[in-house]
Amino acid sequence: MLCSFTVLAELPWELAEGKWKGQSEKYRGGMMKVGMKFYATGKVHYMRSETLRFHTADDNRLWEGIWAKEPGFFGKKSCPTAPDDADSWGVVTFQFNEAYTEFEGSWDYCGEGKKFKWTGKRKAK
Repeated sequence: MLCSFTVLAELPWELAEGKWKGQSEKYRGGMMKVGMKFYATGKVHYMRSETLRFHTADDNRLWEGIWAKEPGFFGKKSCPTAPDDADSWGVVTFQFNEAYTEFEGSWDYCGEGKKFKWTGKRKAK
């Protein structure tokens, strides 16, 4: 049996708009707290130099995209496959609850495929 989903014609980025707090598993182990700001464009800023860019969302509230870190101070790339405007990147997936107040997700590093946990909750307005 094939699994299928519908990519929405109008993407629901505005449903997550606002400030969020979360936790992300670190590449080298452990967890870190992460503050995030979601925009109605599907872009999310977190940390000082990192951005998420979501490009698909389905009717089950599953968002997929990439994260990218701006070039470092020394201009060295930590991911050989990173685009010109980033020194590292990876695939990110967030699964939102029905009310868009929480998500569970994952990210990988340099497209290597190993998944690291990422969770979040919307901050009270």
